[in-house]
Amino acid sequence: MKRFYILFLLFMFSFILFSCENKEKIPTIPDKTLEEETKEEEIYYNNPFTPLEYNLASISLDKQFYELTDTINVSINGANNNDYVGIFDYNKEPDNGVPHKRLKVATNTSLSFDIADLELTPGEYCACLYNNKTSYLFDRVEFEVDDDSTDYKIDDAKINYNIEGKKSKFSVTIYPKDKSKLTYVLYYAKDGKRLTNYTDLARVSKENVNEFTIEFNENLYIPDEVNEIEVYIPEGRSSSYFIKLGDELKLNKSRYQYNFQVMSDIHANPQYGYWSSHFFNALNDIKCLSGNTSGIFTVGDNTDMGSVDHYAHLFKILKEVFGDNIPDIYYTVGNHDYMYFSESIGGFDAGIDYFKDATGMENSYYTVDVNNHKYIFLSSDAKTTQGAIYDEQMNWFKEELAKVDKSEFAYIFIHQPFYYTTSGTLPNQNWNGMNNVAEQIKELLKDYPNVVVFTGHTHYSLECYRSTYFGHGLNANYVNNASVAYLMDDEYEYTVGGMCNFIEVYDDYIIVKGRDLFERRWVSNALYVCYLY
Repeated sequence: MKRFYILFLLFMFSFILFSCENKEKIPTIPDKTLEEETKEEEIYYNNPFTPLEYNLASISLDKQFYELTDTINVSINGANNNDYVGIFDYNKEPDNGVPHKRLKVATNTSLSFDIADLELTPGEYCACLYNNKTSYLFDRVEFEVDDDSTDYKIDDAKINYNIEGKKSKFSVTIYPKDKSKLTYVLYYAKDGKRLTNYTDLARVSKENVNEFTIEFNENLYIPDEVNEIEVYIPEGRSSSYFIKLGDELKLNKSRYQYNFQVMSDIHANPQYGYWSSHFFNALNDIKCLSGNTSGIFTVGDNTDMGSVDHYAHLFKILKEVFGDNIPDIYYTVGNHDYMYFSESIGGFDAGIDYFKDATGMENSYYTVDVNNHKYIFLSSDAKTTQGAIYDEQMNWFKEELAKVDKSEFAYIFIHQPFYYTTSGTLPNQNWNGMNNVAEQIKELLKDYPNVVVFTGHTHYSLECYRSTYFGHGLNANYVNNASVAYLMDDEYEYTVGGMCNFIEVYDDYIIVKGRDLFERRWVSNALYVCYLY
């Protein structure tokens, strides 16, 4: 019995040892309270779309500077029948200017222009490649003619910053060495080289001054690639002066959400080739620079006369550029879309009805939600140039505005701008409209600091004084969208080209990027930051 008891104890002891040694080999049920491994979200800090090639005919010159006895050698690539190269003054374009000379071109060839034969005087010019039948401008290269080899000097130049929270402004002070009458042109630059994808920041003429200061619009957006401002004198063969740009005006990174484009006063009309050329260029720019666009938003005067053939011309150009892949387009009605519709078929009401039928919009005033943001479109209720909004639409607008999330961006589109908002509406400019309700709407919008109001009608260039008004958290924001068809300057004199706006939306701000549709560049002094408050 004692032997059995000892054997039993040895057995139990061995079993316990075996169990302890193999405890880790026993499978266990996973602890479901542990967080599962998550994949990190891919964050974009700029538009993720990769720009496309334009695939349009192009030209190049053998030099940028020519003397009066030189020959201009032009190389052409990809031209077709009815394509021409013309030599124009710097501020002229095909169908709106008389070329000094033009020559028909072949697909891939080279041409020569003798400056003496052209009778060019010292100055700035451009060589344009365009289709003579449509006036579509495919490419444009600037050059200068001058026998003056003087290197006009600048003693010094500096940038002055004025930054208060989300409100920023800067200026440039220049100290000329030479007191002659000279032109001073400012450009964005990087590491001692001009960035050719941007128009000039400023262009002024001065003489007999020791110093002068150029003030820029507030909340200008400085592109990431820019680290200098170039001061250039076109006269002579002057060396540029480069001013180092600090990081004071650079944006903090914010998550990219989406982009869209805003264009006004297209004035589609087959009789005006250069108007059509600007629209053609705008659509190609959208296709190649913002292929992932959330939509194209117009701000009225889509056509010149509201007629069947003018709408047909609008859609014809859209088809030429996009084929069957036309982006979503949301139209605002403008006075040219309803003012001139034939009285014999109903006048104003018929014009509004045809606008809806042609564009597919549900009404002349309506709302859409895009990317979880609200877009409100307003319309005139009367056949007047200035427009008017009556009670039914006004009550509807108040109801829709009340649905806007004040902590998010929202957008309003109306053709005629309100008094004292953007260029064209300032005292004595007289291009403001909707005067019967303008002050009432402006008062309502003071409670919506993140609303952006897009307007057109005036044709004032994006480079005009107060093209954009910022509320800085105390008011709504008002953005002038110039005109695709043709432009006016601060003195309401015609200026070459057409313009529109590209909008990029981020978590903390939107960037409004003016686009020059003649030079096919970003408008340097019409790139703005509009912050979320």
